[in-house]
Amino acid sequence: MQEGLDRKVELRVFTLPPKGAEASMARFQREYKTLCKLDHPNIIKILDLGVANGSPYYVTDLRSAKSVGELLAKAEAPLNCTLVLTLACQICSALAYLHDRSIL
Repeated sequence: MQEGLDRKVELRVFTLPPKGAEASMARFQREYKTLCKLDHPNIIKILDLGVANGSPYYVTDLRSAKSVGELLAKAEAPLNCTLVLTLACQICSALAYLHDRSIL
């Protein structure tokens, strides 16, 4: 729960490599600035950035759904066609959004 704003969020913490930590931190900050500008329903929203105990982190909206990887890993049977097409359309929509902004 994010203090002061009373909203549920996720905290994503990254471990920097022992060598090149300074360059890695600079890259993390550049990527964060780019991600903060994104606004698409199929791309998670970045809300904040920080460093704690030498590890960079960012705060995102709380995901209400499983990731595609989690869904595939836990599937006990092949996914139904409707779900696969829905997921594919959402992924393609996000990729098109990123391509339009020369990010991918």
